Amino acid sequence: MRCMAAGAQDPSTARPCFVHRHGSSAQRQLLRPRSYAARVNRVAARLREGSRVEFSVSLVPSRTLNAWAFTDEKRIEVTTGAVAGLLEDELAWVVAHEIAHIEHEDGRRRQRLSDQLVENAAATMGYIDSSLEERGWGSFVRIALTSLSTLALGFAGTISNQSAVREHEQDADQRATLLIRAAGYDPRAGVRALEKLGRRELHDEHPLHQLLASHPPTSDRAMEVQRQIKTQDS
Repeated sequence: MRCMAAGAQDPSTARPCFVHRHGSSAQRQLLRPRSYAARVNRVAARLREGSRVEFSVSLVPSRTLNAWAFTDEKRIEVTTGAVAGLLEDELAWVVAHEIAHIEHEDGRRRQRLSDQLVENAAATMGYIDSSLEERGWGSFVRIALTSLSTLALGFAGTISNQSAVREHEQDADQRATLLIRAAGYDPRAGVRALEKLGRRELHDEHPLHQLLASHPPTSDRAMEVQRQIKTQDS
């Protein structure tokens, strides 16, 4: 599972946030394709009133339940699978999650994280190579040790970057719940949308996925949204 990428957005770097196949045939028949755009526009209109940014929403033909944001362009794309596979309040939460990424400028935040990671790695590798050269180590050994260090730094950087991005996702989940509540939707819709996604993950994802995924585990996200709702209602 991926979500939008950084800085200057383009389709190759957008990250899918919610990947889930169509549900039952009955679910797929709830809406006809010609009504998809009207449904998405209705959801967007209700969410705009509480949003801190202007944004546009468009449909992408796909059987997956999916949505992503191009934060610099303030544009959200939603798949037809998401429109068909979710109830309206669940769809609103998914769109609101992407609105939150735009509000928080998460694309730029992630670009800064990536740039800093590259800069730190380059500086560290230069220091290692210089230190080995000063000690009289040969070029072959220096290349080998530098390569191993690069791998270690890359993995450590990935985990560090992953932690920050997961925080961005949790922030977006929280903001989405507030947005749909303000728009008059059921705030519990986020829990249901995440549960649908979680059922899909149980069947399709490799166990290693959660280690390297940019998002927190879906089950954890659903529980956190549920806790947020209980706090707001108390």
